[in-house]
Amino acid sequence: MERYQVSFEQECPTISYSFEVIKQEKSYAPSVLLVKFTGSYRDGSEGAPDAALMKGIMDTAIYLWEPETLLIDLSEFEYSWGDDIDNALDDPDKRIPYVIVIGVKCREALSSLAYGVDTERDIVDNDIYFDSQEKALEKLRSLIKKD
Repeated sequence: MERYQVSFEQECPTISYSFEVIKQEKSYAPSVLLVKFTGSYRDGSEGAPDAALMKGIMDTAIYLWEPETLLIDLSEFEYSWGDDIDNALDDPDKRIPYVIVIGVKCREALSSLAYGVDTERDIVDNDIYFDSQEKALEKLRSLIKKD
């Protein structure tokens, strides 16, 4: 039997992540959980572990902090191609609303993934994608339960 150390960083060396929570006053749970991914998604099937990591990180963070909404920030994330990213970004948690902020290093590729290779459409035509964190937060604020 062979035994050796493993780590997320070793499996997915091109992706980093960080978290922020935004809480409303007198609220137990965060109103918004912000998960930011930086680095780059590996092309094609090599990106499958990257998608799995992203999904697992978001699932764990949602379970731990129990937010009302989720903001996935890809503004500094590089993505060129690979279908498995859909597994991470398509309704990450069916219990809470979510939005995705995109940046210049993933905008065109996410547009072609969503609408086809020769599309003229932009990913921000989809109502969950935004090109600024401010616009995304505004959308989430409109969805947060009022007490």
